[in-house]
Amino acid sequence: MTSSNNNIKKRKKAHAAFSKYQKKAEKTCKKINQIDDQLERQKIFEKLIQDIPNLLDNFGDLLSKQLQEELEDLVDSYVSSQIPMSECIKLASKIRKTLDELQLQTTDASMDDTSKSSANSTTSTSGTGTSISTKMIVIIISGIVVGGGAGAVYFFPPDTPQPSYPSPDTSPPPSPSIISPYYGDTITDTNSITFTWNSSYDNSGIDHYFLKVHRDVDNSLIFNGDVYSTSYSNLSLGYDNYYWQILAVDNAGNTGSFSSPAYFTIVKTEPEHPPDNIPPIIEVPNNITRETSSNGTPINFQATANDNVDGTITASCSQSSGSMFSIGTTTVRCEAFDKAGNKGTASFTVTVTERPVEAPIAIMDCSSGVIPGDEVKCDASGSYHPDGTSIIYSWNFGDGKSVLDDPYPETYHAYDSPGTYIVTLTVTDKAGNKDTASFTVTVIVPPLPTPILDTPSNGAILYIIAPENEALVEFTWSDLSYQNDNIRYDIEIDGQIHPWGPTTEPRFELPFFMEGIYSWRVRAIDTSGNVGPFSEMSYFEVKETTIR
Repeated sequence: MTSSNNNIKKRKKAHAAFSKYQKKAEKTCKKINQIDDQLERQKIFEKLIQDIPNLLDNFGDLLSKQLQEELEDLVDSYVSSQIPMSECIKLASKIRKTLDELQLQTTDASMDDTSKSSANSTTSTSGTGTSISTKMIVIIISGIVVGGGAGAVYFFPPDTPQPSYPSPDTSPPPSPSIISPYYGDTITDTNSITFTWNSSYDNSGIDHYFLKVHRDVDNSLIFNGDVYSTSYSNLSLGYDNYYWQILAVDNAGNTGSFSSPAYFTIVKTEPEHPPDNIPPIIEVPNNITRETSSNGTPINFQATANDNVDGTITASCSQSSGSMFSIGTTTVRCEAFDKAGNKGTASFTVTVTERPVEAPIAIMDCSSGVIPGDEVKCDASGSYHPDGTSIIYSWNFGDGKSVLDDPYPETYHAYDSPGTYIVTLTVTDKAGNKDTASFTVTVIVPPLPTPILDTPSNGAILYIIAPENEALVEFTWSDLSYQNDNIRYDIEIDGQIHPWGPTTEPRFELPFFMEGIYSWRVRAIDTSGNVGPFSEMSYFEVKETTIR
């Protein structure tokens, strides 16, 4: 009897421990459902699942071997890549199953002990002088509220059959049927979707549903979580293709299967435009005036048209760009039509006058963006004389140097220093008529070269020798002075430019007193303050030793 009571007490204690853990798990899983960060959800669930081995160590002997293995498998099979909410559903199912098994064991043990102790009990009543002996069966139901509550005592006549207890619900509920968005639905002009489905059914009742929404193009998960009604609308979606599924979880913790994926599309409907009665706007040049020594001259121009609906459209003009305009004033009329038939117009005039003195036309171009010492090419081959006579070319390069009376239209010149220079071309015909043109040439500062590190080499190990406890490190790198006499060097150690620099030599000595791993790199600078790129980063380690 004592051993049995002890077993009952231990089962009650186990039941209380698992009940407490069940409440903790429910609270934790609700918290997980409210957290968006996946890593944080996994971290919280891993902490929760770690309590199960302790419960099994204390009360595992009270459970069936199958249930022990199921709980152990739940712990062993969990990996960080799984979804905590799905694991919460599995965990809730196993804890409910554990409580049901402990409850039935406690009830059966209580019934056996009570039946033995009360099998021969006798009750006497007075009043008629008759002694009535009646065997009564005493059933103690612990932990289940039935009629009189938990721990209540119920008496049954000898011939009354003992009550039966239903087996735990282990059947999963069926998949809910989808209402909206339905399979193949197309939804327009909204990004707020309400997901609805029919209620599932189960003998133990439905506890909640689990909703998943995916983007179709890459199968990426948009939402997954518990829902405690038959609809969900707290989700904003953009214009794209999606599919969603729903499953049910009953009050016994059994998880049903997902419904078939319901694909739907959210599309944008183009708004209707009001009638277009606005003509396009044409932009033409200001009135043009040119001189010529012949009967006419070609004129280049640009006319563009833009419509408030159609955007950029083509404009056509009475004279095309580049055509020959004779002496006098010509009105150029341009027009453009949009798709609605609206016509836009604009005009400008081209006035061509006879040049009183025939003179050559200077046209030139030069290369730019060079460094000192590089040759700049200047080309005046586009220059011409209206009557076709020959011309000669004179150049002023803007640095005090020039080329005079050159019969060739191309010339080359190298600048000594960086800066901005104006190159002036003068073309002259045999009559002495002249024309000039100019071009701005930029000479840039040449980039400084990048040093190449020598010692200590990357991965080198240097030693601090006791008792001096210092390591004198010599840093060396490639000498760049052959490229530029004004070069100096900055040395950076562990991300800091060393205050003893810059140095004019490609070497640097520095004592190190502490063990550790250090980084270093070098860059070139010049006396004008120009800074070159850093070399690649190199690492070395300083260790302590007593060996000399």
